[in-house]
Amino acid sequence: MASCCSRRGRKSLVPAIAIVSVICTVPGCDRIPTAGELKDKITGEEKPASQPTAPVDRAPAAPAATPTPDQTPPGRRTRSVAAPTRPAPRSPAEVIAAFRNKRPRERTDADLARLAALESGLEQLTELDLSGASITVEGFRHVEKLVHVVDLSVRRFRLPAPAFAPVAKLVNLERFVADESTFSDSAAQFLAGLSSLKELSLNGTLVTDYAFEQFGGLTSLETIRLTRTSITGAGFQVFGRSRTGLKRIAVQQTEFGRHGMRNIRGSNTLEFLGLDHARINDGNLIALRGMKNLKDLSLSDNSITDLGMKQVIGGLKQLVYLNLKGNRAISNRGIGFLKDTSIHGRTGRKY
Repeated sequence: MASCCSRRGRKSLVPAIAIVSVICTVPGCDRIPTAGELKDKITGEEKPASQPTAPVDRAPAAPAATPTPDQTPPGRRTRSVAAPTRPAPRSPAEVIAAFRNKRPRERTDADLARLAALESGLEQLTELDLSGASITVEGFRHVEKLVHVVDLSVRRFRLPAPAFAPVAKLVNLERFVADESTFSDSAAQFLAGLSSLKELSLNGTLVTDYAFEQFGGLTSLETIRLTRTSITGAGFQVFGRSRTGLKRIAVQQTEFGRHGMRNIRGSNTLEFLGLDHARINDGNLIALRGMKNLKDLSLSDNSITDLGMKQVIGGLKQLVYLNLKGNRAISNRGIGFLKDTSIHGRTGRKY
């Protein structure tokens, strides 16, 4: 066993001796050669010094050719991608129908823009209800192109006075309702030229007697509603006694009794008067004498007494509906003056 190990030890020492001798014979023995230099020295081969390699000009690679249907490899199918198709534009009738199918408060600026962009069919749109809708100043500008509208409602609108300017363009307008909106004396100028307007409703708005300066040209006006406003009735003088068209006046919860009664005195066209809580008393009630066509009169919560019943109301033979609720100074004796009238009830209807 010992002899065998000694032979193996002698054999393993030979390469080590050779490597040491090679290291000592490498030029520049002060530097330890690399493994490659040792190998070259042992094998007797020398590696030539590396030379800088010149760049090789290569032509850019040509794009891969797309195989034509004839060149498509057998068994391989090409997939054609269809171009997206745009929906066909809606007809004017469809645009108008879509608008009508929305609730007034759900209508938007975009809806008005689509209507205004129509080149035909707008004569079908005669009624426009935007009550409660969140329409902006920019959106409402589109209304001026809807010139066939005869009925416009903008209840609860919250726009500045100049924003109502498009209304002036609706020359065919017959009914305008702006109840509970920000419509004011400044906005009234946009109604001045609407000679076809028959019904004007401004309940709960910001208008005062000064707005009536713009109403003189409303020669077709038949109905005006101004309940819960700051009017005193002074503005009604623009209509004058010769006014032949005004049939319905609603001025409940106002100061109309202060100046308004004398401005409607002697009217032979009025059919309905809503004067509830409007400072009416026996003195200004005399203005109703001679109103031959007055059929519906509402006078609740005023200061009428038996005297007014005798001198005025008892003589209105054509009355059909009368409301006297809240006039506590009227006794059974005063009610007796109604025996010759045609009254069917004591609660006035609302127009």
